Amino acid sequence: MENEKIIPGSWLYSSDDHQSIQIISLIQQGKYRVWIPSTDTVAIRENTSLSDIPSNYWVKERIIGISASEKLRDIIQKEPLISPFSSRILPLPHQLYALARAYASPRVRFLLADEVGLGKTIEAGLIMQELKVRGKISKILIVAPAGLIRQWRSELSEKFDEDFTIVIPGETAEASPEAWMRYNQIITSIDVIKPIEERKGWTPEECDQYNRARFLAVTSIDWDLVIIDEAHKTGGTSELVARYKLAKTLTEKTEHLLLLSATPHQGKTDAFLRLMGHLDPKRFRSAQEVEREVVSEYVIRTEKRNAIDAEGKQLFRKRHAQTIAVSLKESPLQHELYNAVTFYVKYWYDYAKREKRTGIGFLMVLMQRLVSSSTQAILETMRRRSLVVESSLVSCSYSPKDLEQMLETDTQELLEYLLQTSPSPLTEEYEQIQKILAIAERCTRTGPDIRAESLEAILREIISRESDSRVKFLIFTEFVATQMMLKEYLEKRGFSVICLNGSMDIEERQISLRLFSEKIQILISTEAGGEGLNLQFCHIVINYDLPWNPMRVEQRIGRVDRIGQNRDVEVYNLVYKDTVDERVWEVLNKKLWIILQELGFDKLSDILDSSEAEQNFDDLYINALLNPGELQQKIDRLLNIIKSRANQERGYWDVIISDQELSPEQAYDLMHHPLPYWLSQMVHNLVPLSGGKIGSDLFGYQVLWPDGSKNYNLVFDFDEAQDPHSQLATLKTPQIQKILSEIVRVTETCDIPIIQLEGIGSVKGTFGLYHLRNSSGNIQVLPIFLDYQNRLFQTTAFKIWEILGRGTFQISGMTQFKEAIYLNLMNSVEQFCSNNVDSTSEKYPVLLLAVGDTA
Repeated sequence: MENEKIIPGSWLYSSDDHQSIQIISLIQQGKYRVWIPSTDTVAIRENTSLSDIPSNYWVKERIIGISASEKLRDIIQKEPLISPFSSRILPLPHQLYALARAYASPRVRFLLADEVGLGKTIEAGLIMQELKVRGKISKILIVAPAGLIRQWRSELSEKFDEDFTIVIPGETAEASPEAWMRYNQIITSIDVIKPIEERKGWTPEECDQYNRARFLAVTSIDWDLVIIDEAHKTGGTSELVARYKLAKTLTEKTEHLLLLSATPHQGKTDAFLRLMGHLDPKRFRSAQEVEREVVSEYVIRTEKRNAIDAEGKQLFRKRHAQTIAVSLKESPLQHELYNAVTFYVKYWYDYAKREKRTGIGFLMVLMQRLVSSSTQAILETMRRRSLVVESSLVSCSYSPKDLEQMLETDTQELLEYLLQTSPSPLTEEYEQIQKILAIAERCTRTGPDIRAESLEAILREIISRESDSRVKFLIFTEFVATQMMLKEYLEKRGFSVICLNGSMDIEERQISLRLFSEKIQILISTEAGGEGLNLQFCHIVINYDLPWNPMRVEQRIGRVDRIGQNRDVEVYNLVYKDTVDERVWEVLNKKLWIILQELGFDKLSDILDSSEAEQNFDDLYINALLNPGELQQKIDRLLNIIKSRANQERGYWDVIISDQELSPEQAYDLMHHPLPYWLSQMVHNLVPLSGGKIGSDLFGYQVLWPDGSKNYNLVFDFDEAQDPHSQLATLKTPQIQKILSEIVRVTETCDIPIIQLEGIGSVKGTFGLYHLRNSSGNIQVLPIFLDYQNRLFQTTAFKIWEILGRGTFQISGMTQFKEAIYLNLMNSVEQFCSNNVDSTSEKYPVLLLAVGDTA
């Protein structure tokens, strides 16, 4: 453009910026300092990029795009909660309730205590997103059990497009003390960063060095938000426990805190008090302060029976369970093996009680469960035990602290520990082991376990009944040896099988889960392997062997009985007929369900899940072996203890349980919210005008953004985003944020388009769309419509705005934007500001869009 036409104060079109800009001054020949309205910045532009504002600048696409972008901005300003629009999920009523409750508090410090399967991770993600979108947090730490770390990162990435770094000292590459400062969003495991006071074979200096790289490094950071999963484990047995110390230090330093636990109380008032003390140590100093009025301020809880979907329907499907009793008498050798191991267990458990040898007692409990699991499991274990006894590897005594840790330990891990450390009178035990080994080896030579054959029959019957050869099965066992035996057995018979257990690292777990989801028919998992699984695409659970604590069975079933399960859940429990397992299981479960009906399942679950309950059930089964005639009496006594404890703790459960009534309306409105539509309108119409391109892709749209970046399979609808190949465009998408941050203003020297539209009568006049920015930077979007008698029609203005955004209009020409009309619009804006008490008195109006003759 010729230099003489470029004068300070004039408005010209910049091809570099794809918008009109204002000239400030000449710097040197051919270079000018200009003001760019969209970014409110000053820049240098050459005259070769400047031209008169083209007559076709106000094309239909630009009007649609600007109108749609301002619809989005209006939603952002008016909606009380923004995070649901920044994620790939449609939150359910109870999740929206949790988000609203949490964000209503200026300082977010809550215990999310929903029952298992209701999506506490999603609730935490929504709250985190809300705080981030509002600019309240940037430094985030998530502390989770080791087995759930990768699941946390995966869910936050897939559902919220949030990128977290896993930092585990000693395991991950990013594990130096500086990593805690370097990354803003970190996930770690509580047990690798908790402090240690001593460790066998370590000097005090080595312990101190260990703590500096972990505990001290992580607690020295000022975290904005800390999220602790399985938070009940930080209540501890006392204030001296390492997990409690870590949690206390972290929670004291952070502004915002989310504790997650489906079982926060566990029948232990002192531990619950310490847990609540993490949220507010001043409010929870003594047991007398654990009252409903106080606790309810900090706890958000929904029970499964109250959970509903966006249409008000119950969220969970029905559950059908049956017990399959397999007769050992059909396999005389297996029957002989079972009896031999039972005799061995009775003998040495009795010895352990007399001699107070805790380790042997625990080992005998596991031996009985091993022989009830599989021949291969007891065979491998007895071989290893034989080597230990033969080589006299004896050591270790047990303290009360060790006892509680053992009760919380995974069955397979506990077995590995006890095999190497339990002392015994070597010769006598060695001889008994050899007899058992001889029988077990004969069993393996004669063919598969009778229960494995029953399992195969069950699988084939279900496949036939469902008329679906691809139906998926989740099979649980307590022991890896049984798991490997079943894998080999089923694969030889044509089934596709994959395994999951506690020895697998995070990557191996993810691969196994993906394969099960995509093409493998059967997943065989141990207890530790199944921790934290979300397998709602599978509806059949088979408990090949049964844990003695019924709550562990419930946790197994919970892996498939989750949000998103669209089939009734089927459960098959396999036991050996006429064994202690069957006798106890049958009587115990019948009576437990009576208690469940009286008290409600969730009230009983915490008690059954505690380590104390675990020991009670172990004792019950062993006593049934030692004194079978007293079984009924022992069961009644245990059930009385459970019921008494439940009644005693009823007040505490009532303290935790929320009495809110969930409403589907908010979730329904979210499902039908116009935001995705306006997002699509903005992108489709503005991106091509700014130098970008949009075309169809296999699972959505391929977008070349104006900055040169690309998105493939981009979609704007929540339903379309459920396809794993798609990318959902949200308010968090960086390129969309850039478009929304750019404000292109209209000047009084511009020509404006004349449009024709329907739906507002025969009124003619001028429409303007304004930003009202106050001194704090907050923006309010205001539509104005003046007829040619200079009368303001505010309702009509909103209708026109809607029509322009939807594109149901035609441009019939251009007209000069007369100064008088420009001033009349500005006067109407100023009048609006002075008349509205909700508006900040100090306003800075910016005109974004003006159209005339809107008849």
